[in-house]
Amino acid sequence: MALTLYRHRQLIWEFTRRDLQARFAGSAMGLFWSVVQPLLTLGIFLFLFSVVLDLRVPPSEGGGPFALFLLAGMLPWLASQETLLRSARVVLDNATLVKKTLFPSKVLPVYLTLSSAALEAVGLLVLGATILAVTRQLPLTVLLLPPVIFLQLVFTLGLAWVLASLTVYFRDLFHVAGALLTVWMYLTPIVYPESLLPEAMRPFFWWNPYRHIVVAYRALLLEGRLPAPESLLYLTVVALLVAWAGSRLFDRLSPTFSDLI
Repeated sequence: MALTLYRHRQLIWEFTRRDLQARFAGSAMGLFWSVVQPLLTLGIFLFLFSVVLDLRVPPSEGGGPFALFLLAGMLPWLASQETLLRSARVVLDNATLVKKTLFPSKVLPVYLTLSSAALEAVGLLVLGATILAVTRQLPLTVLLLPPVIFLQLVFTLGLAWVLASLTVYFRDLFHVAGALLTVWMYLTPIVYPESLLPEAMRPFFWWNPYRHIVVAYRALLLEGRLPAPESLLYLTVVALLVAWAGSRLFDRLSPTFSDLI
């Protein structure tokens, strides 16, 4: 899997670059809008949750403004959600390329994953600057965020390969995926602190892989501490297994794509 992606790295880079350019084609300020959007979202969150509602994060989860807590969980989720929804149709939308015998269709979900990650990186820079402005400090643990982001991308890519390959066979999967992602988001402590969950339900939520991504982001960005070792270990194992399974499924089904699209 890794060797295949490395061999096609130039093609992946070119697709990623074109996708990012296409997002802002015809825009006078181009990629500057990728900074404006998270900045505007953060400003709205700060006003709504910190000024109007005066919500604070429970001390057990680091305390601080609820807006920062919310955005630290939303940024990785939105990047993964966008990747998965776009990947569900990426093979169908690139039917002309996929039908070419020598085209490596496996790179299609990869460039979508990287494109969303690039925009998330901009959002993280805005969030980091805001944390520094609001709290007057940025924990050194933010330097350890890249490994968590890597695991997030590996996990997302595995699911993207699954959706991209199965949607060729089941076209309604695109709509089903949207509904399932909405349910998944609310089953993950993104828009609410985990401490609000009933004690009896917390073990069930612990098995949600994305819970560990969100908790790790908040620990490193907001709380200045390392995530629990067992949490990182579980996330690593699940991410690698999902990526391996998604890669195998795509390899097995891709030879039949040209006959079905």
